[in-house]
Amino acid sequence: MTLHSFSQTLTTEVPQYWFGAVDDSTALSMQHEAVQRWNAKSPAVDEFIRTQFLSIYRDLRGEAERGWAPASLAERVGAVLVLDQFPRHIYRDQVGMYGSDSLAIRLTVDGLNTPEHKTLPMVRRMFLYMPLMHSERVDDQRRCVQLFDEMREDVKTRSPQNVQFFEMSYHYARRHLEIVERFGRFPHRNEILGRPTTEAEAAFLKEPNSSF
Repeated sequence: MTLHSFSQTLTTEVPQYWFGAVDDSTALSMQHEAVQRWNAKSPAVDEFIRTQFLSIYRDLRGEAERGWAPASLAERVGAVLVLDQFPRHIYRDQVGMYGSDSLAIRLTVDGLNTPEHKTLPMVRRMFLYMPLMHSERVDDQRRCVQLFDEMREDVKTRSPQNVQFFEMSYHYARRHLEIVERFGRFPHRNEILGRPTTEAEAAFLKEPNSSF
């Protein structure tokens, strides 16, 4: 894949699929078509992403491992989607789900070094920050909560019809932090990653909202 087509895929094809027409004027709810796609545990969605985006995932992962950096904020968002969201569909319930998390986290953290990321439409900001929510490092989780807290304030003026949606997202981020603070990791990943589960984790996994 040439650098030109690489960039075009990240800035056009990937966001068009993931976000569709969603922008700050869109009213979001759990019933919205895009939100359902984001939260889907659907074989059809998994297969579509696997078919359409596996090649770009493999290419991008290789380039990122060799130090590739996005040339624009739009490329950064697309790259984060490919490295953070897409493997969770391509490799569902396999160790590959988490195989590029560290790369996605690096892209996110690098993107926070300037305030430009705050100019993104709200949902694009949310997904740019999402690798931090998937991290098993407490510092990443705390930074994620801080960023989601800022978003739930900004949405009041940027996209006021979505205050409830971003309030829910903030509490979801808080829940991730609580689990990592408690266990130092996400216990629901243990089986996939071949990690032993402690008695405390086994008891926790029987509770509601212990897995994502």
